[in-house]
Amino acid sequence: MSIKKNLMIAALMLQGLAGSAFAGELTIKECEASLMMPEGSQVDMLIQFNMNENVLTSVVTQSTRGQTLTKNGTAQFFEDTVREGLKLNTNPGALNEVEKFIVHAMLVASDPILGSDLSAGIDLEAVRSAKVYIAGERARTGSLAVVEAKDSEGRLLGSFVGGLLVAPCR
Repeated sequence: MSIKKNLMIAALMLQGLAGSAFAGELTIKECEASLMMPEGSQVDMLIQFNMNENVLTSVVTQSTRGQTLTKNGTAQFFEDTVREGLKLNTNPGALNEVEKFIVHAMLVASDPILGSDLSAGIDLEAVRSAKVYIAGERARTGSLAVVEAKDSEGRLLGSFVGGLLVAPCR
């Protein structure tokens, strides 16, 4: 993949981010991840979700090939349960918002080209509930989100970047 395509993917992931960071905010979720591109390059990301006076904001920093881009913007948050037995071909209209992120991560991980480099790093079939933090506005092409997944006992399975591409949080 060319540098131009990598920059286009990075731009899509940051699409919709706008606004400014606030002083005195509390970081409520943070994710460091590395996205491996199909041609072998790597995009390192730090995604932070901050709360200040009941306003959720995001700060996304991406670094690739010596260049760094930081965007401050709006954020959204939601959580829900995840049904057992979700499959790649589950009718999207039957999925709640959280389940859509889980099935999308399953689809990306199963892709014969992308799957070897892009996975959630957790057993997606074990997820029974999740919190989803979305950086910026949702776009038709996908969202940049951090999914915090839990099992049936409420134990944290892990967190991953999702919405467009997929990578485990460190």
